[in-house]
Amino acid sequence: MAKLTGEQGKGSGEEMDAELWGSLQRYIGLEKVYTKLPFREFFQLRLVCKEWNRLAGDRAFLEETYKDFILPEPYFVLDAEGPDDKVRGLLARDGRTKLWTWTRLPNGNEFWSVAGLALSNVLKSKDEAERFVFNLHTRNKFTLPPPIEQTLQLRPYSGMEVDTSVRPYAYKLMQGNDDAITQIYDSRTNTWTAKNSHQYGMSPGKAIAAFAKGVLFIRCELDEIVIYDTARDAWDGINPPPNGDSDDFLRGIGAWQDRIFHPSVNPKQKVIRVWELTNLAEEEWTEVDTMPGELYSWLFYENSNPPVDYRDVQILASYCKEWILIYAWWIDDEEMIARGERFVMFNLVTKIWEKLELPFGPLGEHFPSQGELYAIS
Repeated sequence: MAKLTGEQGKGSGEEMDAELWGSLQRYIGLEKVYTKLPFREFFQLRLVCKEWNRLAGDRAFLEETYKDFILPEPYFVLDAEGPDDKVRGLLARDGRTKLWTWTRLPNGNEFWSVAGLALSNVLKSKDEAERFVFNLHTRNKFTLPPPIEQTLQLRPYSGMEVDTSVRPYAYKLMQGNDDAITQIYDSRTNTWTAKNSHQYGMSPGKAIAAFAKGVLFIRCELDEIVIYDTARDAWDGINPPPNGDSDDFLRGIGAWQDRIFHPSVNPKQKVIRVWELTNLAEEEWTEVDTMPGELYSWLFYENSNPPVDYRDVQILASYCKEWILIYAWWIDDEEMIARGERFVMFNLVTKIWEKLELPFGPLGEHFPSQGELYAIS
């Protein structure tokens, strides 16, 4: 029988067996203890043991324990700036109810995600930005340590490689600029490694990134797609898909099954196509499918009342495995709000285009508070 000591043993005459209580986890699985905690309290706790921290990033454990809280698929990160920054958040569809839920993301200047890990930054001053990774599955936020060499550009060229075979997910963040060496952050060691190469050219501005077969692809405001070959430690650029005006209307690169995809918009032909990069060395793109004409007209607000100039509309894209969410965004000058209310989802496997008519008041008038979820029929 365990003996109690100190305050716990007052009046009992018994003492606690330190060896027994110190190895209690060998007799009682910690999972049994953790599952008794509510979901939010489970992640609010700090200074936890290594096993607790591991389980907090174990999707299999979380799915089994907190079935009603784990991020369902497909899910998409929406990131579009506007007067009120309201076209920014996490859109997810429940597999059972088929209802969509909306969650605001933490304050940040940009968001794009790989395998549910979203990268963003917070401006600490006009000359300094603090970067962080936000886990969409667990709602954990991790601030990255400062790199070895600082860059003067607040928005450096960057991308991420995520290893989903381990729990919690491990990732590498690659970053390069013309005024700083290429640097790679490894979450396994929580350290940065310096490379010899330099990325050429100006700051990418707003960008989205994807990673496949050891190569980082960055789609930004330049006329080309910037790439970084991790094996050769070399930066370069390739042409975007043909027959499109992607630079002005759509910058949406993504990866699935180690393959690179990119939609493009041709406003003259009034068509949106999805392309796959089938030969990197030859910069060869192969058309996957074309969006039906009626969906194109809907996204661009054709025949709407009041009329919308198609040149004011940006078409954005977000990825989740084989799904691509293509959506329209524009600023309503009269009401001075950012509009993001027309969405089309494309499946790379089935080649099905799905029109999503979501009553998105939250992107215009009402908006939920941070972490609030609600169903959209």
